[in-house]
Amino acid sequence: MLRTASPAALGSLQDYLESLSDGFEALRLAGSNQPDFDEGVIKSIGAFTPYRDEYLSVLGSLVRTPLSEDLVLALKRFFERLIPFLTRPPQLMSWSDHWFDNYGFIIHELFLYTVAVLIKHERFAEVSAFLGDGFYAAALSETGRADPIQPFTVIVIICRRLRCVISGLNLVDCLCTLISSKIGYPRAV
Repeated sequence: MLRTASPAALGSLQDYLESLSDGFEALRLAGSNQPDFDEGVIKSIGAFTPYRDEYLSVLGSLVRTPLSEDLVLALKRFFERLIPFLTRPPQLMSWSDHWFDNYGFIIHELFLYTVAVLIKHERFAEVSAFLGDGFYAAALSETGRADPIQPFTVIVIICRRLRCVISGLNLVDCLCTLISSKIGYPRAV
């Protein structure tokens, strides 16, 4: 349906993205008091790989059609639904920031792939629309940020614990090592 740019494509995309974001709760990790917490972060990221690849397939189909503003807005709303996973849920009273590193990595990766695929297919106006006007991040404004509308950099999260897990490497090396050794790269869309 997405390949033909049918009128039902927007509804299908919204349903898919809503279903994908609803599944993020299953990736939540318990506190870091377990000795194998770091391995749990890496396993959680690896477990998301098939869903990442599916998302890229859907996005690849989408960019081959005429994109409407509504379709780009659906992508933006998807990331806005993911932003709350970058911080503690309201019911959690005791936490450490690194408990959400798996979410930070996965969401950042999806964000980078989204922009990269749009650029690869020369959808520069769509990149501008996607990145422009900020992202609604009410969950982060409750934790101390004044404005619920944040620039796209709100999604660029440094995985606090992962940086420390692989000692001797800088952050970029650490993330590249993690991707290539544990997860692998998807085929270009």
